[in-house]
Amino acid sequence: MKKMRRSKLWLMMLSLAMIFSMTCNSVFAQETERTFTVSNFDEFKQAVQDIEGDTQYDSFVISLTDDIDFAASGFNAEFRKDTVILGNGHTINLGTELSYGGINILNGATLSLGKENPTGNENVLMITVEEPAVGYRSRALIIIGGLGDRGTGVLNMYDGVELTGSKVNGSSMASAVNIQNGVFNMYGGEIHGNTNLATAGMSGAVAGRNDSDYKITFNMYGGSIHDNTTDSRISSYSGAIFLFDGAMNMYGGEIINNHANRASTSMYNYGGGVSLYNSSAVFDKGTISGNTGSTYGGGIYADQNSKITINSGFVITANTASYGGGLNYNSTAESVIHDGAVIANNTATNGGADITFYSKNGNSLTLGSAGSMNAVLTTDGSNKNISGWYVDSLNNRWDPDAAEEVDVSSPLSDVTVHLVAAYENEYSVNYSFVSSTADKELPNEVLELLPSDSQVYKKGDVIKPLTPIKTHVVVSDGEWIFKGYDAEEKLIEEAVTEFVGTWEFIEKIEYKVTYRFESTAADKELPNEVMELLPSDSQVYELGDVVAPVMPIKTSVSVSDGEWTFKGYDAEEKPIEEAVTEFVGTWEFSENPHIGTDDNINEDADDSNNVHGNESTPSTDDSSHLWLFTSTLLISGLLVAVVLVLKKKQEISER
Repeated sequence: MKKMRRSKLWLMMLSLAMIFSMTCNSVFAQETERTFTVSNFDEFKQAVQDIEGDTQYDSFVISLTDDIDFAASGFNAEFRKDTVILGNGHTINLGTELSYGGINILNGATLSLGKENPTGNENVLMITVEEPAVGYRSRALIIIGGLGDRGTGVLNMYDGVELTGSKVNGSSMASAVNIQNGVFNMYGGEIHGNTNLATAGMSGAVAGRNDSDYKITFNMYGGSIHDNTTDSRISSYSGAIFLFDGAMNMYGGEIINNHANRASTSMYNYGGGVSLYNSSAVFDKGTISGNTGSTYGGGIYADQNSKITINSGFVITANTASYGGGLNYNSTAESVIHDGAVIANNTATNGGADITFYSKNGNSLTLGSAGSMNAVLTTDGSNKNISGWYVDSLNNRWDPDAAEEVDVSSPLSDVTVHLVAAYENEYSVNYSFVSSTADKELPNEVLELLPSDSQVYKKGDVIKPLTPIKTHVVVSDGEWIFKGYDAEEKLIEEAVTEFVGTWEFIEKIEYKVTYRFESTAADKELPNEVMELLPSDSQVYELGDVVAPVMPIKTSVSVSDGEWTFKGYDAEEKPIEEAVTEFVGTWEFSENPHIGTDDNINEDADDSNNVHGNESTPSTDDSSHLWLFTSTLLISGLLVAVVLVLKKKQEISER
């Protein structure tokens, strides 16, 4: 029982210890962060001053419940400790002063405008400034870090935050965010509508210049930097981003529609969107688009020893410059643009619509294949697939009909080149066949002879057609004969040039040989006995064959009144030239000379015998005939006897 009570007691003590520990942790956590709720400028200023002097807390939150207006106070809000400003849908107006009124981040502090996972409209905050009555301001809205012992700073900016409305003169590097010594992490939000009336080396919205051993880094993960302007009085760098001896990493977001203007064409500016001078940059994800007005590099300008890497999926498009609409590379470093990075559909008035590369001091630029972009060209209205990098210089602008492709299998170096990602018009030659016989379609045997030409031609080429491998095709009912093409040669003027070949159908002819007999006597027709001897030839001949006639099986035919004799054909041989070749055989009739004369003699003899009136008395001719018969009989018997004697002797000798 006592043991049970002790166990319960220990359990209760353990629970109390855990509760005490959690409470202490909660109190400790609360003690590490201090929150200020402010509704006007005085409260905001006091919060900044309290943060400066606070030694108890490690981080602070300023939560706005109303708009804050610095007015003519010229107050510089300096943050030397980690602080989060939550706008809750309100505005901080930095006032009307020319040289004062802004936000500074110093001594290694981090200022976050918004936070990573806001609730409601916590992150909605606009930081702006009123335009001074005279002139432009001389400082940016926010300055990161400081010179000398003022140290570094970090600015984090999240979705919902806007930096806008700043107009500065040439005394400020940037109009919105000036990185003097530190890091700017842009996770979201917008920087827009800011103007820099720049002298040499100034930028539009975000800038950093390292004049000593300072850290200048801009990391962009999201958000938009858009519609900012640099008005150049001499020469300037970029309408949006300028880094001198710094580092830029872009992992998302967009830099769009920024402008670098110049007072005259004799002045120069560099980088409509991004300008890098002796800086490194990685462009991994995101878009640089619609930036205009730069002399060199509408999208990006890289100078001195700037090293850039542009990865697959990054897009640089619709930017405009005089040279290098997408990228102007004037750096001495070695840089890489990977396959799949899109630098296309930019424009340049003087050359290099997409890229201008200046060869200097052994520099190089490795280019991915243009085809890997999987993009179409829109600037010429064709929407044709981009297939390669082509020369696009001032005196040799790209022309799809006379395009000069550049080999990028090796890095660009040793030569200055102006490039456009485009295509070359592929002019091809096709063939078709037609029948000249209206009611006769071409058979497959003919269509299979259509020539195929895979060669790619250029506009202006003069092409002769390919002759089909066969020009005669025999089919069951006749023959197709190729008559030729519609032209002996054609000028390549359209994307597809077609030669039309014509075939003529000749109906099949069975060449035969026939026979006919004629009588040489005009008044004597051939009897049936002769006509029955007409040869019959069932053989089918070919055109051009030479045929000898078939002789009749009999060449003489006796009839009651005479004899017909075959005299021959009209030719010994004939060439087959017509559908029917005929041989004509001639027969000649000879009348029998004894017919008619013998009858008269017999009749005279009968009449002479009857004169004597003795019909039973034989004439002397009968006794002559009797003697002849007797003599013949005797001779025959004698011959038989001789044969018998000879045979008998032979039998005796054989024994």
